[in-house]
Amino acid sequence: MIKEVDEQYWSNNVSSSKKSLFFEVDFLEGVAESFSYNLHYFVFENKNKVLMAAALYSDGNNIVTCLPYTYSSIYFGDGLSDRKYLLITNDFIRFLKLKWQKISLRLPVEIKDIRPFIWGGFKISNRYTYLKETETSFPKKVVKNAEKATTDGMTLKVINAEDIDLKTCIKSFAKQGFDKRIVQSNLEMLASLTEQNQLLAFRADTNEGCVCTSLMLVDAMQKKAYALLISESLNEFAHVYINYERCKWCIKNGISQIDFCGANEPGIANFKSSFNGVLTSYSIVHYNPKYAFFNKRIQSLREIAKLIISRKFVF
Repeated sequence: MIKEVDEQYWSNNVSSSKKSLFFEVDFLEGVAESFSYNLHYFVFENKNKVLMAAALYSDGNNIVTCLPYTYSSIYFGDGLSDRKYLLITNDFIRFLKLKWQKISLRLPVEIKDIRPFIWGGFKISNRYTYLKETETSFPKKVVKNAEKATTDGMTLKVINAEDIDLKTCIKSFAKQGFDKRIVQSNLEMLASLTEQNQLLAFRADTNEGCVCTSLMLVDAMQKKAYALLISESLNEFAHVYINYERCKWCIKNGISQIDFCGANEPGIANFKSSFNGVLTSYSIVHYNPKYAFFNKRIQSLREIAKLIISRKFVF
């Protein structure tokens, strides 16, 4: 049975075994404080073994997803049968519905079976990202453009993100439709991650100064990195150069995979596809009682219409 647990229980039974940034209390609390959200810990145990765990944020009567570029902190234990997975997920969904009105989750890429959410009346939005194993090669054109940038004097600086890096990247992100009402909360959250040495800034410099900056979240325990935000640049090679050199940095520092964090618009998807990553799907799921009610009624009306039509043509 799903149960809500306290911070101490989570630290002793989940953080200590999961070994991922997204399940560390300091990371989770830093995000919650930045957005003034409440933090909740959930587990499903069997014979003192955690089979499923989730750390979610709430705002009033709603479960919310506050990070627009990473995933909800949810994981399922290895080796679960389909039947066990469905049992746990259905129990989890029922538990959330009893306590909160609306529910929004950005499911990790590892969760491919979304049937319980469909059956539970959730609205499903399919999304995509590119995952790149850092040891895999780059296309010749990318290598050529990155080397051209180096020849022209472009250099890379890797530092803990500073205030100017955060504001520059958030400003560029805002132009892509980012909700400007929560810009300050995102700045506070990114600053918190910087203080914890989990957020790095990759700067491309020329003799004219910084021409582009990009933020990367590092989950050292999982040997994964997340390319969060990148600023606009007038230099035609800056974005290619940063991504190419960032991959080389990851190899040197023991990071085996980069998540490019979204490929859901034509221009962005086309650019990110050029780095020889693997296109990977994930799901954003939303539950709204009103949507679920009307969707159920529509489904019922469709079934009735099918029944009437089938009877009409029976001779």
